[in-house]
Amino acid sequence: MKKVLAVILSLMMILGLVPFGIFGNKTAEAAENWVLVEDHTTLAPTDVVTLVATYTVDDTQYLMSNDKGTSAAPDAVLWEGTVPDNCKWNISLTDGNYIFYPNGTTEEWLYSTNTNNGVRVGTNTNKTFTLDA
Repeated sequence: MKKVLAVILSLMMILGLVPFGIFGNKTAEAAENWVLVEDHTTLAPTDVVTLVATYTVDDTQYLMSNDKGTSAAPDAVLWEGTVPDNCKWNISLTDGNYIFYPNGTTEEWLYSTNTNNGVRVGTNTNKTFTLDA
């Protein structure tokens, strides 16, 4: 059941079916001081962010992990105050589109796929996302 919930929540984060936000922390070494990013266009590639979905029934917040690779969709991890390393991302803006990289690397990224449940981390070319204001 936990795996099914993780898959569903990961897909919902991407598709926007639940309130979704990006929380940022200016440096990886900074204390766990995460704030909601009000204007995602101000983010720099060196900023560390986490992708958060809020379950509106009870305001529970889930983070999107980045360590499943191409074998499965990222897990939805319950946010309990600190952000695990596998839920930290870097973000870049190219031609109005965003690319989400696991923190500290640009060798792989979040991408969308039309098989199974929609997102993975790897080197697929479907790697750009548009964020609404």
